[in-house]
Amino acid sequence: KKNDYLTAKELAVITKNQKSVSVVPRKTKKMNFTSTSTNYLERMKNKFSKSNTPRDALLVAKTYYKNAQYTESEKWALSANKLDNSLEDSWLFFAKSKAKLGKKKEALKILVSYYKKSHSEKAKRLIGKIKTGRI
Repeated sequence: KKNDYLTAKELAVITKNQKSVSVVPRKTKKMNFTSTSTNYLERMKNKFSKSNTPRDALLVAKTYYKNAQYTESEKWALSANKLDNSLEDSWLFFAKSKAKLGKKKEALKILVSYYKKSHSEKAKRLIGKIKTGRI
């Protein structure tokens, strides 16, 4: 039979080499993407009207939210939510938009009901942010 095990001498060489290897911690980099297209929203709305997918509606909601157009963001997040109520981001953007519009009690009510059925950590953190006034 062929011997697949290492001898003590061979093992000593391997463990010696492993001690000299040092692990260098990696730093994570955050990347920000922005749209350079001036008609991004119009294209996304047209795409949504053709495809009628919740993902497209959510992208439009996110864009409106980033542009501080919270009424439109709320409307599009609700559209995404109607198409697929299991999408976490649609609930979060809907509630964040409501909170930014000054409807914090309504936003909390929505988030609490979503949290009860999903136990989402993101929803829990957002409830805390709204309660403390950070949103």
